[in-house]
Amino acid sequence: PAVELKGTIRALDLEDLRCLQARVSEIAEHLAQANRCEATINFPGYDCPPTVNEIHCWNLAKQISSDLLGSEHVTESPPIMGGEDFAYYLQKVPGCFLGLGIGNEAIGASYSLHHPRFKVDENALAIGTALHVMFALHSLRALNETD
Repeated sequence: PAVELKGTIRALDLEDLRCLQARVSEIAEHLAQANRCEATINFPGYDCPPTVNEIHCWNLAKQISSDLLGSEHVTESPPIMGGEDFAYYLQKVPGCFLGLGIGNEAIGASYSLHHPRFKVDENALAIGTALHVMFALHSLRALNETD
């Protein structure tokens, strides 16, 4: 007989993630030993690092967004435990992960991303495009000033 357990471990920084992985391994090995079993523990590449915004980039994005939309429309979300591939980019290049408000109850766009009735208020896409253009123009201007 064998048992296979699968799951996801997430943390807000890599050090905590490594500690959690070590603790899961330790507990599984001891439980197996206490029950005269063997445990094989694998973390097969699913240890996506946490997405942590670089503070200068976040402050800049917040300022540009506030200038374009008004500060009352720009908020900082609390830490989110979702896994995000963008975290790998942030390990190489300073950056910032932003969310764009795409909900609108008036048109039925009120379900979360993984819900089967998920819908986007497409009017928000123009705002997202304008923000991307402003971020790019500011970055290009900053690069030209350093040359």
